[in-house]
Amino acid sequence: MTSEKCVECGSFLKVYDINFQTGRKVMRCEQCGLLHIYKKDILGRWRIVRATRPMPHEQKQKEES
Repeated sequence: MTSEKCVECGSFLKVYDINFQTGRKVMRCEQCGLLHIYKKDILGRWRIVRATRPMPHEQKQKEES
């Protein structure tokens, strides 16, 4: 199994959120905080959809829960 790395800085990613019903997962870079959104393809492998910066209010919500 290959470990995912950040598209910006090359650091390792940590699972931030995962939803098996929709087939999506969000991983966060440990160094720069960039969010990487993945979707399961037809063969069941995770494919990156996009990488984005988190919104400030999202970070506060996640930290509170």
